[in-house]
Amino acid sequence: MEVIADPSQAATILGRLITALHKVDIADAPRSGSANHHCGVPLIQRDDLARKAIHGLRGIFNSAALTRAWEAALSTPPWTGAPVWLRSDLNGGNLLSRRGPLMAAWISD
Repeated sequence: MEVIADPSQAATILGRLITALHKVDIADAPRSGSANHHCGVPLIQRDDLARKAIHGLRGIFNSAALTRAWEAALSTPPWTGAPVWLRSDLNGGNLLSRRGPLMAAWISD
């Protein structure tokens, strides 16, 4: 796995990707909820699961910092706009780089 050389460039590209996804017709898209791995549900619905995961990571990661980050995420207002496509795991394992710059993001399961 290569390291992304310019995180600002990668963030700009990912922002464009997310903006483009939000413009795609969702008529035939899977809906949020249990049938879709709980993607698109309000974060509060995942609170117990997230806290159990944080607890399970004690001693590996800073659980206090993880809890603060999770609670900050919970404090953000839920999405109230029209339904849109989203990609909930744009993490390093789903990003492709070649000789430094971000080249692609995996957006299909």
